[in-house]
Order: sequence, then structure tokens, then C-alpha cells
Amino acid sequence: MDLRGRQKEAIDPSRSVCVVAGAGTGKTHILISKYIDLLERGYNSSDILALTFTRKAASEMKERVEAALDLRVSESPSRWRHIRDEFIWADISTFHSFCSKVLHEFPIE
Repeated sequence: MDLRGRQKEAIDPSRSVCVVAGAGTGKTHILISKYIDLLERGYNSSDILALTFTRKAASEMKERVEAALDLRVSESPSRWRHIRDEFIWADISTFHSFCSKVLHEFPIE
């Protein structure tokens, strides 16, 4: 499968995906595209789990999604303002912090 085919596969909203590629290959771009696409399809940011390996990557991803949402708010405020405001609850984090949160919330399970 060529690169475009793999990118389409990664963005497909009916699938959960793990994107693995070298530095500078566009992983973050693809994940942000998928995230925004899910929001456009009516999912709430609280319904979406986005995980990465480093805090730097998680922070960068969150900043880029915020920037994409800000752009959409400026183009269509009535549709995107609420989505942008709800983004504060977005779960974009590292695998480690997500697992730690789960262990704290469900220590016995």
C-alpha cells in the first residue's frame, strides 16, 4: 500500500489506529487530521483518546489541535465555538499518564 493509502487508512473514523513511523514523517499531522475529522463527524473531545510516547509530543499535539480549532472558530463561530470550549477536557496524553490515571481511578479492578 502506498503512503496516501496508509494515510487514508489512518484517518478512517471507523478504525482505531496506531501510527508508527520515523521522525519527521507526518505522524502528528495525520493524528491531528483524524482528531479534527472525528470532531467534524460529531464526536466530543471527551470521547476521543489520543496517546503518544512523550510529554513533548502530547503537548505539541494538543497545541496543534487547539490551533486547528481556533482557525475553525474564526471561519464558523456558531459551529465550532462550543467544540473549542469543550476541548479543555480532551484526553491527549502519554501512555504512561493515561495508564496511571486508570490505575488511580480503578485501583481494585
